[in-house]
Amino acid sequence: MDGDPENVVVDHKRIIFPKEEGDRRAILTRPTMRKWSPENHKKYFPKKFVDTTQSFLLCYRKLRKAHIEFLSSRTRRATNAGGSVGLGVFPIEIIERIIELAAPEVPYILPPDDANANAGASNDDDDDVVV
Repeated sequence: MDGDPENVVVDHKRIIFPKEEGDRRAILTRPTMRKWSPENHKKYFPKKFVDTTQSFLLCYRKLRKAHIEFLSSRTRRATNAGGSVGLGVFPIEIIERIIELAAPEVPYILPPDDANANAGASNDDDDDVVV
């Protein structure tokens, strides 16, 4: 195991390993995942995903601009002619939802300093420590 075993955090709770051998049970659960948002996009998500998303948004921007130009230039007679349907027809809210669904799972893990501060601040509550 890498690092100090005293700094293992699961589900926002610091796990304390017993020093002596004995019959103890430990409960490990899967950590909660970070939800994607435009605000935490660059800070928490992998660089490859950020770069891919940037390319996707550049394509969207170009197609959206072409779609808006098509809508502004067509006449009433050409309304039924049918323009091309592509990524540019969608509003930005749909594009953000596509990115959110495509985002990889990133576990929410407290940094060791925060884990120690949180565990030390609430020693009275048994729910803060999983043994």
